[in-house]
Amino acid sequence: PFAVIEREELFYGDATGDGKTDLSDVILLCRHRADFNWDTGESSVTLGGTGDADGNGEVDLSDVILLCQYLADYDWDTGESSVVLGPKK
Repeated sequence: PFAVIEREELFYGDATGDGKTDLSDVILLCRHRADFNWDTGESSVTLGGTGDADGNGEVDLSDVILLCQYLADYDWDTGESSVVLGPKK
């Protein structure tokens, strides 16, 4: 079993839309991108939330990478990660 980071609202990177950040978000983003049809600009794999981890308005591999970095750096003692999700300021 993987650890889960609970959230109360949808936020950047919550691809499943379940209010949690965990490996299931990364897996869903990977499935979404693997099924992406470049001709139609769509994927048959539906995201339940926003897979846009970096907040640039697109769901792409940079979101997968950022979300992996976020989860790898998550500190369970402080409840924080030095990797910031969402638009860069």
